[in-house]
Amino acid sequence: MVATNWNTGAYAIGEGSLQRDIGGTALRTAAGFGIYVWGFALFPLLSSGVSEDLGRRPLYIVTGLLYWLFYFPIAK
Repeated sequence: MVATNWNTGAYAIGEGSLQRDIGGTALRTAAGFGIYVWGFALFPLLSSGVSEDLGRRPLYIVTGLLYWLFYFPIAK
């Protein structure tokens, strides 16, 4: 839960530079933020069945790698 709040803040901090650097509009950056939040709403619903079949450890490893993969590009 804490990581969700950190990532939301990281996206919100970069919203202005997204608009400035790549010519995005406020609507596009808000849409990106919305997709990000919807991912936190829908992924647990979709992954719960996988967790029941394979266990939690494989799911934690895969989601941890995906987290790093998608979060790494915004690090400076």
